[in-house]
Amino acid sequence: MELTERLARLSASQISDGLGAAGLPRDGLLGIHAMEPARRIVGRAFTVFFRPAAEAADRKIEYIADVGPGDVIVLGNHGRLDCSVWGGQRTVGAIQRGAVASVVDGAYRDVDEHRALGYPVFGRAATVTGSSGYAVPVATGEALTISGVLIRPGDYIVGDASGVVVVPQDRAEEVTAHTERITAEEERIAAAVAGGADFATIRAGIRTAG
Repeated sequence: MELTERLARLSASQISDGLGAAGLPRDGLLGIHAMEPARRIVGRAFTVFFRPAAEAADRKIEYIADVGPGDVIVLGNHGRLDCSVWGGQRTVGAIQRGAVASVVDGAYRDVDEHRALGYPVFGRAATVTGSSGYAVPVATGEALTISGVLIRPGDYIVGDASGVVVVPQDRAEEVTAHTERITAEEERIAAAVAGGADFATIRAGIRTAG
Protein backbone atom coordinates (compact mmCIF):
# COMPACT_ATOMS: atom_id res chain seq x y z
CA MET A 1 0.00 0.00 0.00
CA GLU A 2 1.37 3.42 -0.94
CA LEU A 3 2.14 5.99 1.74
CA THR A 4 -0.68 8.26 0.58
CA GLU A 5 -3.18 5.43 1.08
CA ARG A 6 -1.76 4.59 4.50
CA LEU A 7 -1.86 8.23 5.60
CA ALA A 8 -5.44 8.53 4.37
CA ARG A 9 -6.44 5.98 7.03
CA LEU A 10 -5.04 8.14 9.82
CA SER A 11 -6.27 11.36 11.41
CA ALA A 12 -4.30 14.58 11.58
CA SER A 13 -4.21 14.26 15.37
CA GLN A 14 -2.83 10.71 15.22
CA ILE A 15 -0.18 11.81 12.73
CA SER A 16 0.79 14.63 15.08
CA ASP A 17 1.50 11.95 17.69
CA GLY A 18 3.45 9.98 15.08
CA LEU A 19 5.58 13.01 14.28
CA GLY A 20 6.37 13.36 17.97
CA ALA A 21 7.26 9.68 18.25
CA ALA A 22 9.70 10.15 15.38
CA GLY A 23 11.35 13.04 17.22
CA LEU A 24 9.92 15.66 14.85
CA PRO A 25 7.93 18.80 15.71
CA ARG A 26 4.33 17.72 16.10
CA ASP A 27 2.69 21.14 15.75
CA GLY A 28 0.10 21.47 13.05
CA LEU A 29 -0.55 24.63 11.07
CA LEU A 30 -1.88 26.73 13.93
CA GLY A 31 -4.79 28.93 12.87
CA ILE A 32 -5.47 27.02 9.64
CA HIS A 33 -8.97 25.53 9.76
CA ALA A 34 -11.14 23.50 7.40
CA MET A 35 -13.87 25.25 5.46
CA GLU A 36 -17.10 23.56 6.49
CA PRO A 37 -18.10 20.87 5.84
CA ALA A 38 -14.68 19.60 6.84
CA ARG A 39 -13.25 16.86 4.64
CA ARG A 40 -10.22 14.69 5.27
CA ILE A 41 -7.43 15.34 2.78
CA VAL A 42 -4.06 13.82 2.01
CA GLY A 43 -1.69 14.70 -0.81
CA ARG A 44 1.68 16.10 -1.78
CA ALA A 45 2.45 19.80 -1.34
CA PHE A 46 2.49 22.05 -4.40
CA THR A 47 3.70 25.36 -3.03
CA VAL A 48 2.81 28.85 -4.30
CA PHE A 49 4.45 31.97 -2.88
CA PHE A 50 2.69 35.36 -2.92
CA ARG A 51 3.95 38.91 -2.61
CA PRO A 52 2.06 42.21 -2.13
CA ALA A 53 0.88 43.49 -5.51
CA ALA A 54 2.45 46.91 -4.95
CA GLU A 55 5.88 45.27 -4.69
CA ALA A 56 5.69 42.57 -7.33
CA ALA A 57 2.97 43.20 -9.93
CA ASP A 58 5.50 42.70 -12.73
CA ARG A 59 6.49 39.28 -11.37
CA LYS A 60 3.02 37.74 -11.43
CA ILE A 61 2.90 34.14 -12.66
CA GLU A 62 0.14 31.68 -13.56
CA TYR A 63 0.53 28.30 -11.87
CA ILE A 64 -2.59 26.16 -12.24
CA ALA A 65 -1.27 24.43 -15.37
CA ASP A 66 1.66 23.12 -13.30
CA VAL A 67 -0.54 21.48 -10.66
CA GLY A 68 -0.68 17.69 -10.87
CA PRO A 69 -2.95 14.83 -9.75
CA GLY A 70 -2.91 14.28 -5.99
CA ASP A 71 -1.47 17.69 -5.19
CA VAL A 72 -2.49 19.80 -2.22
CA ILE A 73 -2.00 23.41 -3.31
CA VAL A 74 -0.34 25.29 -0.45
CA LEU A 75 -0.58 29.07 -0.84
CA GLY A 76 1.74 31.25 1.21
CA ASN A 77 0.16 34.68 1.62
CA HIS A 78 1.72 35.62 4.96
CA GLY A 79 -1.52 35.10 6.87
CA ARG A 80 -3.23 38.08 5.22
CA LEU A 81 -6.96 38.37 5.85
CA ASP A 82 -7.59 41.51 3.78
CA CYS A 83 -7.75 39.59 0.49
CA SER A 84 -8.36 36.15 -0.91
CA VAL A 85 -5.82 34.22 -2.94
CA TRP A 86 -8.16 31.28 -3.58
CA GLY A 87 -11.61 31.46 -5.15
CA GLY A 88 -14.16 29.51 -7.13
CA GLN A 89 -12.47 29.83 -10.51
CA ARG A 90 -9.24 28.49 -9.06
CA THR A 91 -11.12 25.52 -7.71
CA VAL A 92 -12.51 24.77 -11.17
CA GLY A 93 -8.99 24.74 -12.58
CA ALA A 94 -7.56 22.76 -9.68
CA ILE A 95 -10.15 20.02 -10.02
CA GLN A 96 -9.41 19.74 -13.73
CA ARG A 97 -5.73 19.25 -12.92
CA GLY A 98 -6.48 16.57 -10.31
CA ALA A 99 -5.63 18.55 -7.16
CA VAL A 100 -7.25 17.26 -3.98
CA ALA A 101 -7.39 20.42 -1.82
CA SER A 102 -5.99 23.88 -1.14
CA VAL A 103 -4.40 25.15 2.07
CA VAL A 104 -4.20 28.94 2.35
CA ASP A 105 -2.00 30.88 4.73
CA GLY A 106 -4.52 33.69 4.59
CA ALA A 107 -8.08 34.11 3.37
CA TYR A 108 -10.17 32.45 0.67
CA ARG A 109 -13.53 33.33 -0.87
CA ASP A 110 -16.45 31.85 -2.90
CA VAL A 111 -17.29 29.38 -0.16
CA ASP A 112 -20.55 28.26 -1.78
CA GLU A 113 -18.74 27.43 -5.01
CA HIS A 114 -16.16 25.25 -3.27
CA ARG A 115 -18.92 23.46 -1.39
CA ALA A 116 -20.96 22.87 -4.55
CA LEU A 117 -17.91 21.39 -6.27
CA GLY A 118 -16.96 19.29 -3.23
CA TYR A 119 -13.47 20.77 -3.09
CA PRO A 120 -11.81 21.03 0.35
CA VAL A 121 -10.26 24.36 1.30
CA PHE A 122 -8.35 25.12 4.50
CA GLY A 123 -7.34 28.61 5.58
CA ARG A 124 -7.50 31.31 8.20
CA ALA A 125 -10.78 32.97 7.23
CA ALA A 126 -13.25 33.66 4.45
CA THR A 127 -13.54 37.05 2.77
CA VAL A 128 -15.33 38.63 -0.19
CA THR A 129 -12.28 40.58 -1.41
CA GLY A 130 -10.28 39.19 -4.31
CA SER A 131 -6.53 39.36 -4.78
CA SER A 132 -6.49 42.03 -7.51
CA GLY A 133 -4.42 44.97 -6.30
CA TYR A 134 -3.52 43.15 -3.09
CA ALA A 135 -1.37 40.07 -3.74
CA VAL A 136 0.18 38.23 -6.68
CA PRO A 137 1.69 34.75 -7.05
CA VAL A 138 5.38 35.08 -7.88
CA ALA A 139 6.90 31.61 -7.47
CA THR A 140 6.13 27.92 -7.14
CA GLY A 141 8.17 24.99 -5.94
CA GLU A 142 9.80 26.84 -3.04
CA ALA A 143 9.75 25.94 0.65
CA LEU A 144 7.22 27.88 2.71
CA THR A 145 6.83 28.39 6.44
CA ILE A 146 3.30 28.54 7.84
CA SER A 147 2.71 28.90 11.58
CA GLY A 148 6.35 28.06 12.15
CA VAL A 149 6.10 24.79 10.19
CA LEU A 150 8.39 24.30 7.19
CA ILE A 151 6.62 22.94 4.10
CA ARG A 152 8.73 21.70 1.21
CA PRO A 153 7.36 20.79 -2.22
CA GLY A 154 6.42 17.12 -2.14
CA ASP A 155 5.87 16.91 1.62
CA TYR A 156 2.73 15.07 2.65
CA ILE A 157 -0.16 17.28 3.77
CA VAL A 158 -2.91 15.73 5.89
CA GLY A 159 -5.93 17.68 7.04
CA ASP A 160 -9.29 17.11 8.67
CA ALA A 161 -11.67 18.86 11.06
CA SER A 162 -8.96 19.06 13.73
CA GLY A 163 -6.40 20.84 11.56
CA VAL A 164 -3.52 20.30 9.13
CA VAL A 165 -0.20 18.53 9.68
CA VAL A 166 2.87 18.27 7.46
CA VAL A 167 4.88 15.06 7.11
CA PRO A 168 8.37 15.60 5.63
CA GLN A 169 8.69 13.38 2.59
CA ASP A 170 12.11 12.10 3.66
CA ARG A 171 10.70 10.89 7.00
CA ALA A 172 7.24 9.89 5.80
CA GLU A 173 7.69 6.11 6.07
CA GLU A 174 9.00 6.40 9.62
CA VAL A 175 6.25 8.79 10.73
CA THR A 176 3.55 6.65 9.14
CA ALA A 177 4.83 3.51 10.86
CA HIS A 178 4.88 5.24 14.26
CA THR A 179 1.36 6.57 13.68
CA GLU A 180 0.03 3.16 12.65
CA ARG A 181 1.47 1.65 15.82
CA ILE A 182 -0.09 4.37 17.99
CA THR A 183 -3.43 4.04 16.20
CA ALA A 184 -3.46 0.26 16.61
CA GLU A 185 -2.91 0.69 20.36
CA GLU A 186 -5.77 3.20 20.55
CA GLU A 187 -8.03 0.78 18.71
CA ARG A 188 -7.02 -2.05 21.05
CA ILE A 189 -7.92 0.05 24.08
CA ALA A 190 -11.27 1.08 22.59
CA ALA A 191 -12.12 -2.55 21.80
CA ALA A 192 -11.17 -3.67 25.30
CA VAL A 193 -13.34 -0.98 26.91
CA ALA A 194 -16.21 -1.91 24.60
CA GLY A 195 -15.79 -5.47 25.84
CA GLY A 196 -16.12 -4.41 29.48
CA ALA A 197 -12.55 -3.59 30.52
CA ASP A 198 -11.91 -0.57 32.74
CA PHE A 199 -10.34 2.30 30.80
CA ALA A 200 -8.35 3.68 33.74
CA THR A 201 -6.89 0.25 34.50
CA ILE A 202 -5.78 -0.27 30.91
CA ARG A 203 -4.20 3.17 30.76
CA ALA A 204 -2.42 2.62 34.05
CA GLY A 205 -0.99 -0.62 32.68
CA ILE A 206 0.34 1.18 29.61
CA ARG A 207 2.02 3.85 31.77
CA THR A 208 3.57 1.15 33.96
CA ALA A 209 4.86 -0.77 30.94
CA GLY A 210 6.29 2.47 29.51
